[in-house]
Amino acid sequence: MGEKRKLEDRKFLISAFLMSFLLILFGCSSFFSFSWKTEKEVKGPSSVKTKETRKLSPQPLVTVPFHGGHHATNGVSTRYELQITRLPQKTPEALKQFFGQLKEHGIQSVYFRVFQNPGDDFFEVLPVQSKKGVYFKTAYAPLVSDLLPLVCRFAHENDIKVYAWMNTLRAEFLQCREAKHTYKFIPAEGRLERTGRWSPHDPRVLSAVSGLFADLARNPIDGILLQDDMILHYNEDLSLFARRLFMKSQGLETFAPEDLYELGKTEDGKTQVKGYTPLFWAWSRWKCEELSLFMARLKEAVKAIRPEINFAVDVNYEALSAPEDALAWYSRSVEEMERIVAPDRYVVMSYQQQMQRELGEPETVVLGYIREMVTTALKMVPRPDRWVFKVQTIDWRTRELIVPDQIRMTVETIETTAPVRACLMPYTPQLFKVGLLARLGKMGD
Repeated sequence: MGEKRKLEDRKFLISAFLMSFLLILFGCSSFFSFSWKTEKEVKGPSSVKTKETRKLSPQPLVTVPFHGGHHATNGVSTRYELQITRLPQKTPEALKQFFGQLKEHGIQSVYFRVFQNPGDDFFEVLPVQSKKGVYFKTAYAPLVSDLLPLVCRFAHENDIKVYAWMNTLRAEFLQCREAKHTYKFIPAEGRLERTGRWSPHDPRVLSAVSGLFADLARNPIDGILLQDDMILHYNEDLSLFARRLFMKSQGLETFAPEDLYELGKTEDGKTQVKGYTPLFWAWSRWKCEELSLFMARLKEAVKAIRPEINFAVDVNYEALSAPEDALAWYSRSVEEMERIVAPDRYVVMSYQQQMQRELGEPETVVLGYIREMVTTALKMVPRPDRWVFKVQTIDWRTRELIVPDQIRMTVETIETTAPVRACLMPYTPQLFKVGLLARLGKMGD
């Protein structure tokens, strides 16, 4: 009788345990379910907003140790990187001291702006020779100052790698005679308008940009970061030249810009884009392939000079969170880039405050999105060393430092998800003043 009672008690305990486990599992699945809402402006003169809805299942909070800036997994260092858009330093001596500070705070790499468009802040370490151009010697653009070799020297003395951050289609200074520009369609007015951006379909543009990148590769840099201007918007490029190329690729006799969109009227009677036609998606995929081929040629030009240079590409966060929107809005696809370009690094613009504003979500929800984006990235390209996620450090509107705890939490979210790199964008002296870099460097020790 005693043995039978013990057996019944054991069965009861097992049943109770299983029931408790199922209840906990049900509760967790309810807690971690939510809807992904993406709101992005499709901008024409009417400034109409279109909304797309995506469903995602975010990853539950994982219990892996925080890498903390000094840990390495499978040979992938997770020490922090910086993107530098401006410098307060005015002398070579001050610049040398600056890189010494970065080394003390565990900075591994910097992405350094090497172009100067109108409106950009000047680097004044060396005398400025031109109001627009580049910070290295080339036959394809005016020289602002030959600052890049000095930056590389001081960085390498402190074991810091230098990625030259360079633009392409928006390089207004590019010396490219008679080259074509893109045209965009303005729905509210039913007309085309010439932009100030170079057309990636024009062989003369490819030749000039390739030459510029080849000259850049002759400097002692460790890598090149392609700026996010290597995109084509939802209403660009509709120049006659580009349209003829597209029609030839599709076997079309003709098409009008209006054929790409489902157009409707606003309350005040203005025409706006309500949706996209099948022809639009064919056009977007064609543009995506054309851009990828352009990037592949740039990569070849760089590697031909110095094969060891890393070729990195800026990626909009929608490419991971909402790929269909990224294809529509930017003519971008990670899968297509991987197939044609296979860059050494994808640098994701996972700007947490910008995402909060664009998605209309609180910080905690956006951190969940970023965690999911890291997981998605490694499903697309399962190499942590090829992924970098940027963390926004200043408010784009006010130029003031974002609350340091938000920056720290975003870095922690990225690095507790996978051993990818985190890059603070942009560098600002305030990061030193509030002690944020020092605190990040100590996390996980």
